[in-house]
This record gives sequence, structure tokens and C-alpha cells, in this order.
Amino acid sequence: MSSLFRSEEMCLVQLFFQTELAHNCISELGHLGLVQFKDVSNLCTACVFTACICDCLQWAHNLCC
Repeated sequence: MSSLFRSEEMCLVQLFFQTELAHNCISELGHLGLVQFKDVSNLCTACVFTACICDCLQWAHNLCC
């Protein structure tokens, strides 16, 4: 299984989930342990879904800790 060391090859992806599926998808990604989540709330203050993104990031943080 891979790990998240600086020397490993990475790519930045942007995922879009339906609101109803977001928790389950983030949960599964967190259990895999192969993703890092980036807080985009400061980058997009006018986004309609900023609150949902923040919730998903909080769920992901709770899963990892």
C-alpha cells in the first residue's frame, strides 16, 4: 500500500459529489488512507457550496483523527 510521503508522485484532483452521497464518498476515501484533503474555503468565499465543502472537510478530518 502506498503512503503519503513527499517523494511520492501525486496529482491534484477536484471531485464533485451529490450532496446526498458526499458523506459516504468522503468516508470511503478516508478509510482508504490514500488521499489528502485541501481546505478550499479561503479560496472560494462566494461559492454556493462552501458550507457543504467545509462540512465534508470536517468529516474527513474526523475520520483521519
